[in-house]
Amino acid sequence: MALQKALLLLGICCGSAVLGQPHAKIAVTHGPAGEIHVAVNARLHRDYGLAYPMTYAFAVPGGTTQLTAYRKYAAAGDWQPIAEKTAMDFFNGVEAVRFSDTDQLAYVSVAFSAVTDSIYLKLTNHAGQSVRVEFTGLTRYYDNRAAVVTVTADDWHPYFDTPFQFALSQFRKYQLWVATGIVTAWCDSLTWRHIQTQLDSGYVEAMSHSRNHLRIPYADPVGEVTGSKEDIIANLELPALFRKGEREYVYVWVAPYGEYDERIDDLVSENQYLVSRLVYFDERGFATWESDKRKYAPIGVTREMGPLWGGSNNLADLNRAFDTAVAAGGIYHVMCHPHVLFEGEWSKPYTRQHLQYISQRKDIWYVSMGHLYLYHLLEDETAMPAAVAAATQPLPAALQLSQNYPNPFNPLSRIDFRLAQTGGASLRIYNLAGQLVQTVFENSEAPAGAYSLTVDLRRHPSGMYYYILTQGRQRLIRRMTLIQ
Repeated sequence: MALQKALLLLGICCGSAVLGQPHAKIAVTHGPAGEIHVAVNARLHRDYGLAYPMTYAFAVPGGTTQLTAYRKYAAAGDWQPIAEKTAMDFFNGVEAVRFSDTDQLAYVSVAFSAVTDSIYLKLTNHAGQSVRVEFTGLTRYYDNRAAVVTVTADDWHPYFDTPFQFALSQFRKYQLWVATGIVTAWCDSLTWRHIQTQLDSGYVEAMSHSRNHLRIPYADPVGEVTGSKEDIIANLELPALFRKGEREYVYVWVAPYGEYDERIDDLVSENQYLVSRLVYFDERGFATWESDKRKYAPIGVTREMGPLWGGSNNLADLNRAFDTAVAAGGIYHVMCHPHVLFEGEWSKPYTRQHLQYISQRKDIWYVSMGHLYLYHLLEDETAMPAAVAAATQPLPAALQLSQNYPNPFNPLSRIDFRLAQTGGASLRIYNLAGQLVQTVFENSEAPAGAYSLTVDLRRHPSGMYYYILTQGRQRLIRRMTLIQ
């Protein structure tokens, strides 16, 4: 098998190279009988729940047939089969395994349970024998999808309760997740019941949109930022994907009027929101990690559907914005105000035509905004939450290598990496046959720090490539796809 030969040729054990260090957020190790042990940092698990399935990629030996994947949560537990899905199936956010003959990988998507920080995995062949596989890393997106669609909706309170219920019923028809910004102090008991009904019906996330929807500066910033999160947890029973036992999680803060200041930013960090969503447009990627705040920086949206805040009611513009995000392997984040849509927009063909255009594609990850950033938190090597950093600070810093962006790409792509110490380092690109394609970086005395380099593969054929960062005995490997 070309992939395995390439890895053997390069002398890489991807499991230990990528996440096997003791200070990693997730460590993946192999047992003597071929089983795989996935262990997550306990404080990270407690602070963020991690109930959403992560996708682990494993290189599978050539010639193996009728593979089956199993998981359990205790070493002495019983193995449970993981449902197999194919590229022809439509699925999102479920535990599943997908075997790809194209890149000879198994994509295993599993979540952590509420009672243990461990997952045990194994793959067996047609004879029921364990198959030795090699961990190649967490995929950038769930199930190694090509791009992302996420939706946010602002201003849920009693005045707009009916528009919200109608809007969510429309998005749900297309199996589109909607993260909803709730103005908590305005909500009466009936509104809370309606919100609970929508959460129970599926495809809905609760986001904090403050208590009183004020302009900055807030007279009581703690009440608006901290209190609104507390209100959501006190008045709602959040779905299983937003829980760890009795502990519930609100991952996103939505800034009223898109207004933001330093005090709000501090409170967002203190309350362990993952990210703040503001109101500006043409965003197609992830927010950057802020090491000092231990959270992601505020982020905008790609488009607003409907004529408010500069939103669009032009079908061609909306579809083009989606196409641009997908072509870049990025995130199409559409925002809306349900009360605006309710005031005549739903009767216009563009609304449903756009939802139909962006939905139910099998190579797109459809996900709530909170789960998008929860997944990214574990996949992103640069992101180190406070709880994890405090637990690991005495250990030596690790080499870091980010996923290239965009990916897939044509023909230019950016690769970011960080050297934890000064010393000889190299970044090289190989094809699946293990042949060196390009030496991107090589320095016998490379200083510690962050690097960002652009690669150009215009003279090479479309296909999959691997780029490898090496410093001393540390090696990190990631996969990239060129589409000419």
